[in-house]
This record gives sequence, C-alpha cells and structure tokens, in this order.
Amino acid sequence: MKFSPVALLLTSAFLFSHSASCETSPVEPSVLSSGLKTLSADDMEGRRTGTEGAEKAREYILDRIHATAFKGNVDVEVLPFDVQPRKEGEGKVIQGINILVHLEGTGESDKSLIVTAHYDHVGINKGEIYNGADDNASGVVAALAVMETFAAKPPQHDLWIIFPDAEEMGLQGSRHIAASLAVHKIVNPALAINFDMLAQNTKDELYVSGTYHNPALRPLVEQLAKRASIHLLMGHDKPEDGDQDWTMQSDHGAFFKQGIPFLYFGVEDHPHYHKPSDTYENIPLDFFYRSVATVVDAVTFFEQNLDAI
Repeated sequence: MKFSPVALLLTSAFLFSHSASCETSPVEPSVLSSGLKTLSADDMEGRRTGTEGAEKAREYILDRIHATAFKGNVDVEVLPFDVQPRKEGEGKVIQGINILVHLEGTGESDKSLIVTAHYDHVGINKGEIYNGADDNASGVVAALAVMETFAAKPPQHDLWIIFPDAEEMGLQGSRHIAASLAVHKIVNPALAINFDMLAQNTKDELYVSGTYHNPALRPLVEQLAKRASIHLLMGHDKPEDGDQDWTMQSDHGAFFKQGIPFLYFGVEDHPHYHKPSDTYENIPLDFFYRSVATVVDAVTFFEQNLDAI
C-alpha cells in the first residue's frame, strides 16, 4: 500500500563517494521480472496478512534470502507479532510475520541503515484477486536486489533489510519493529529507506519523499536525480499537501515517529492502485527495471556516506 514518498536532505558539505550513474540494476532483469511475476501471481491470492497466500509469498522471500546467505554474511530472523483489528469489535487478532535480514558492516562506525518493503497486500475481495504487482511486489523485488548487491560486496555499516507484514492494516508490522529496535539489536539507525510501489508510472517519474522533514539531505537527493536513468522528483511530504502528504502513509512513517530520518521511494497513485488490475501483465517492465536500478544505487550511495548524516 503506497501513499507517498518522503525524503531526507543532506548538508552542502556532504561527500559524494559514488558518482557513476547507475543505468541498469546490478541484478539481471530476468531475475527482477521473475520475482515480480511470482509474487503477484494468482496463487499468492493477494498476499493478505494471515492467509496461505501470505505464507507462500513469505516462503519465496525466505528462499531468496537463504540462497543469498550462502554467498555472503547474511542473517535472517522470522518475527511473529499480533495484528490487531483496525476497529474495536471488528474481526479478531491474527498473526503477522515480519522478516528481518541483517548484513553486518565491515567498518568501525556504529551507525546502521534500514531498508523496508512490505510484502502483504489486500487479498481477495468479492471473488477477485488483488495481485498487488506494483503494491508492493515491486518494492519487495527491489529490496531483494539490494540484499543480493550487498551480499556480493558487504556494506561498511550494518544494513537491516526488513520485509514488514500488515502494512495494509495500519503499518502494524513496521510499528512493531520500530518500537523495539533495541530488542532486535538495530543500533543507531541513521536513516530508514522505504520502497513502496516502484513499477507503475506513465510519465517516467519516481518520487523520493521526506526532504521537507530533513532539508539538509536535499543536495544529495538532487545529486541522485542528476544521474538517475529515471525522473527522480522530491515532494509529497508537506502538511499542506493534505491527503497527498505521504509522511505517515507507508512503513517509513513508523520509523519517522521514532525520530529516525527517512526516504520514501515510490510512484504516485495510478488507475491500478488497490484494484484487481494491479497485475504483472500491466507493469511497464522497462520503467520497473530502471526504477529498481535507481533505488539500489540510492541505497548504495547513502550507505557509503552514512557517517555524514
């Protein structure tokens, strides 16, 4: 479920150590498209929290993580939590399951970086499957690409890649993690980067939201925009934006509430948003590939310069 991106701004003295433009994802396009197709297939039944479809999606994500763990220093935890009904008296408590991946940093800094992408969607409604290809199979595939990139070349700082459950039920998975960072040994998080809806746009535009809240990061976002193979725009993060203020509308909001700077990468709402038509067949794959390349490059860049934040 995506509502809007929020971004961070860097100081003008920020050091840019990764200047090359990232035109393509370091992960093969065939792997990206295969992951997107698998997670948004009908047999996933819309990945609603607590269903067999969600379990099947989780198994796919864990298979990818375990395959990557053989190639690098990758640890994984599966974290159950109680999902409360959105309204008192409606429904019952069900179990959600977050997936937490840790890649240990090779440097001496105590700062860490968080990347999130929720894997749940809205399920089946009136017999129709809401496949959620853009929302948020696209973000999950991008987060897996980040994991595989850093497994091949370990980060300098601790990197936490989180696949929250129950985002569509009020950010409950990310709220559970954000409220218990010390329990999960997530120490000194300097930045939280969220992916939610990266694949569907007819104007070749991807938003990064959050610079309103952290204006010192704006020069960095501007630098990223100059070298991206996609139109990377800032916005959707001011109170006056009304319902287009995305600050609390996806998982980054849970970390923002804990005082952690964040960046939210995502597209604007489109005709397929929360509709049965959000399918793999309706995804413009060229845009999706370049969007993933952009966000993988962004995570790489921020990780390398995390001590300047």
